[in-house]
Amino acid sequence: MIPEVLREYEEDYEFFYDAAMRRTVGVGESMFPDDVVTRILAGEHPIKVFREFRRYSIDALARKSGVSAEYLRKLEAGIVNASRDTKQRIASTLRVAVEEIA
Repeated sequence: MIPEVLREYEEDYEFFYDAAMRRTVGVGESMFPDDVVTRILAGEHPIKVFREFRRYSIDALARKSGVSAEYLRKLEAGIVNASRDTKQRIASTLRVAVEEIA
């Protein structure tokens, strides 16, 4: 609903609102830029995508999450699968739901 005072700008409002909504895509209950979602849908490992989105190096994520950098490299490469506890620590550090990196 557009306030009456802005009614004359309704078309502009809808245009900019639609443009803003196209720049983000929902994942679960969260919203991320469409390039993040596109990368995940294209098959990139979600931990890597969210890590880069948050601008963390592997070493920084390792320090903050308490997971070794070598283990993170293996996770991102798909060589190992993380336990639920490890996924929770990584997700918490990346500020995403654990389901978004599972």
